[in-house]
Amino acid sequence: MRPGLALLFLLWPGPAGAARLLKALTYNVNGIPVVTSHWPQKRDAIGRRLREGGYDLVALQEAWRDQDALALAQASGLPYFTRYHRNLSMGTGLVILSRFPILETHEREFTCRPSALRWLTGESVANKGGLMVRVATPRGPLDVYTAHPVAAYADARYETLRWTQLYELAEMVSDLSKDRPFVLLGDLNTAPGEPAYGLLRDLLGLEDACLEKGKDVCGVTNAADGARIDHVLGPRGPGRFARAKTALQGFLPGTSVPYSDHLAVEADVDPRLLGRRLHPAAKERLAALAALETRIDAMLADMYRREGARSWLPIYGFLIMTRYEHQRRQLGAILGRVESARIRLLQGRP
Repeated sequence: MRPGLALLFLLWPGPAGAARLLKALTYNVNGIPVVTSHWPQKRDAIGRRLREGGYDLVALQEAWRDQDALALAQASGLPYFTRYHRNLSMGTGLVILSRFPILETHEREFTCRPSALRWLTGESVANKGGLMVRVATPRGPLDVYTAHPVAAYADARYETLRWTQLYELAEMVSDLSKDRPFVLLGDLNTAPGEPAYGLLRDLLGLEDACLEKGKDVCGVTNAADGARIDHVLGPRGPGRFARAKTALQGFLPGTSVPYSDHLAVEADVDPRLLGRRLHPAAKERLAALAALETRIDAMLADMYRREGARSWLPIYGFLIMTRYEHQRRQLGAILGRVESARIRLLQGRP
């Protein structure tokens, strides 16, 4: 069926009974307490924009505090929300808001995280992970994911750690949504064309709502990176599952202050998404697993080299040895799972 004809038959009932597509949005609100300037005003303005936007599903990143998550949820007008929270840190900053009832909630914390010795980036005090809710849409259950893996910095790219986190995100989706429709929203700190983006795409067999015939119709969402690192992704299938664009451009009313250091990405999601299932290509998945193995092996070898060169230094050498031993255990745990997944795939087992 042609996409235009399909829309005549497969439309989501709107909140007031009007027929329309499901409207989803992902947004990094940059809500860092104390650090983010004008944050209370930004939070309130973002909440108003969410309500005005008429969204059905909203995934937020960097809504770090309970009170901020609650304020954004209440202002959005969406009746259901959940937050991934950890009491002993800043949490993950992940929030999902929904117009539809939430049937289940699942959280996963990523294994590998940056060293506490680089505390100025703030990455070591945030529990990076993934959040999923299963929502009861009028057309059936839909799994909605959001995640925000470690970012890159001028003096610390964290590429291998980001790869491991995206692998664990793919594991989470595979475990929880193997036979279910899903959509993945989030600031993934990687852009189309980058190896980490390709890893996640190939592990899950994903389609990008912003890519149409090879062209990115959304454009840059983070000026600092000069790239689109915010995504609406779904499993591959016939036709297009969504059409996306950037949102929340401009400034707070009457000021020159932007809402966030990111733009949001919003998408009109076609109900055909509910007919799609996880079905990555075996060849692409195998290549992705092999590439991740190679990258982890290289990082482990580099850590042994660095440790050997610095272990003699008083105090600092001890800190390096302790840090590397901890990270090697984390990387080793991931490597074992990746190797097992690759062997199962070679043997034709799921």
